[in-house]
Amino acid sequence: MLVLWMDSFTNVKHIIVTHEIGHWVLHLWGFCALGYQPKRHSNIEIFLNSMAHHVPLYALQRSFGHEPQTEIDYRAGFNTKLFSKNKKIKKGHALSEDALLLADDMLNCSKGCYTRLENILSRHYPNTLKLAEEIVKLASSYDLLVPEQNLEFSEKVGQHLGLSQGWIKIDDLNKLISMVRKAQQTKNHTQS
Repeated sequence: MLVLWMDSFTNVKHIIVTHEIGHWVLHLWGFCALGYQPKRHSNIEIFLNSMAHHVPLYALQRSFGHEPQTEIDYRAGFNTKLFSKNKKIKKGHALSEDALLLADDMLNCSKGCYTRLENILSRHYPNTLKLAEEIVKLASSYDLLVPEQNLEFSEKVGQHLGLSQGWIKIDDLNKLISMVRKAQQTKNHTQS
């Protein structure tokens, strides 16, 4: 059993719940994440793993009759508005973070949202758009629904961003198994 703890159930949609549980299901299916050793849990690490895992995660949700497209397009619309307001020149990690965030949207959003996002980025952030489009093109060379290819894609994106050093494979399946064993031991101990 997987348990999802939430601070509040106010305005929580079932699609968000299945999304968060779905991340763990992917780990059970052998999807691995990459950890960025120079700065663990940084935006670059989070955005890379989210982008790579969202394609199979959305497929998983759809296989159970949970359609995430409205949420995907909402997020893409939010980012379109955000990038239409901020007009800062970004370089290095900030540029890479934005490209990963936007490539995630571009891989998954509807055609209309993609076009609006592309138009805003071409006017205000052409370098970010170019990098995001390169990531999307790179994704087309892999079957992101296959764990090994998904991980290969993530590694290749890290290299493409000039961040080939410092990435390690994170096997959350073993972490999950360890947590289950610990919970079982605690349960057995309290029942004795």
